[in-house]
Amino acid sequence: MADDQESLRCCVCLDFFKNPVIIPCGHRFCKDCITGLWDKDVCRCPQCKQTFPNKPVVTDWLQMKELSEKLMKMRPKEEEDEDAEAHEASCDSCTSRRTKAVQSCLTCVSSFCRNHLEKHNDLFGWKKHLLTEATDLQSKTCSLHGKLMDVFCRTDQKCVCVLCAIHEHKKHDSISASEERADRQIKLMETREKFQQNVRDREKDFKELKQAEDSITCSAQTAVSESERIFSEVLCSVQKTSVRVKELITERQRDELSRIEGLQEKVQQKISELRMKESELDQFLTTEDHIHFLQNYPKYISEKFQDLSNITENPKAYFRNVELLLSKMQERLLEVTKETEIKIRYGEAVPPKADAPVSSSFIVMSSLFS
Repeated sequence: MADDQESLRCCVCLDFFKNPVIIPCGHRFCKDCITGLWDKDVCRCPQCKQTFPNKPVVTDWLQMKELSEKLMKMRPKEEEDEDAEAHEASCDSCTSRRTKAVQSCLTCVSSFCRNHLEKHNDLFGWKKHLLTEATDLQSKTCSLHGKLMDVFCRTDQKCVCVLCAIHEHKKHDSISASEERADRQIKLMETREKFQQNVRDREKDFKELKQAEDSITCSAQTAVSESERIFSEVLCSVQKTSVRVKELITERQRDELSRIEGLQEKVQQKISELRMKESELDQFLTTEDHIHFLQNYPKYISEKFQDLSNITENPKAYFRNVELLLSKMQERLLEVTKETEIKIRYGEAVPPKADAPVSSSFIVMSSLFS
């Protein structure tokens, strides 16, 4: 039964005969299959290899034509649906059903399924046709001449067929597609190397950035710890200075009060002396002895009085200089704080002074009472 079915199939498309014809040597094929082969190559019988000098006239095989039409109608619907499935590259030799191509022949400009590829290799394998993976040959075929575009026109920067290169692009700078591909392959390899080098450079940059990130994090943590330590010492120093300033003010107050007390004693003593002299003067003024009055008058009139109006300074100004110096210290601290904050914000380094005292504010406060 299998042999009977094979006798009803074309040896080119391996499908049931469609418009079957008989060629002069007696073998039978689908009309489109045999004429298609002869259009692409010499007129040769695919079975007996007989060559014809001219394209022979084919005869319709009427008895098989009616039978093949009936067989096509009897084909199961599932098989038809499977054969009708669209593929990216279909076999060009399958006429009644389109199957997926496995390879394409750039010499024949045709794609073949597995069965037709074997048949193709039997027929043309000795000619070393160029086979490649199944591809869409229509986009690689010249629409003007129907031939494979295997020439590259450098003048127009496009692929053309050999006939286009001879006629339409006759005076253009043309080269085979393989040679042009080889030249461009070298350039693309150079570009690929640049990509790889660029990737390596960026990976190096990323590694350095990662190291910088870790370094910045570590440095920031160290700076925070150091700032906490320094501010703690500054606050401690300020507190000590505050205590010391209070002690110095108290000491200065005690000295000033002691001086005032001494002056008060002298003034009280002077007041007592003046009151005694005032009492003597009152008695002298009441004397009735004119001679006594005139003789002692010079003694009282020549009395010299000490001016005590400037014996003390303005009490309110005693510690005015302390307030001014403290205000000046506050301004300097605010200026240093603001300047430090700005330099930290914009990343400016502030080198420490080697001879800077631990607490300059203490020395400033101490100098208030020197």
